[in-house]
Amino acid sequence: MTAMDISQFDTDVRADSDTLALARELAAEYQELGLVDGQGQYTTGVDLLLGIAVMALYTYAKDRLAHKRKMEDMAVVEWQTRLIAELTDKGLSPDKAATTVKGLYNIVSKRQDKDLPLQKIVAMIEKADSK
Repeated sequence: MTAMDISQFDTDVRADSDTLALARELAAEYQELGLVDGQGQYTTGVDLLLGIAVMALYTYAKDRLAHKRKMEDMAVVEWQTRLIAELTDKGLSPDKAATTVKGLYNIVSKRQDKDLPLQKIVAMIEKADSK
């Protein structure tokens, strides 16, 4: 997986009407806040405020994605810890419980939440719990 750089992000934002509208809205906000003196344009005609808006959106998106990944990683660790404890309580040794959870995670993480077999096993438990 290759990370997107700021120049590709800028190109993609400007090519999409929805994201360009957001960048323009942000640039207008920056103008109201007096972020740049004058009209905010270089002599080449490149809109400085729009460039700052794209850079801010890029930074925001990268930070939000990093935070999301961090939260997902933390949730996985919490899930694995909880499962290991439950399996240990059911009689497995801590080593065997950890290996069991590792194997389970290796298989389940490759599948999507919409995966039919995973949906079926969750539905089986939900059905039994609702009785």
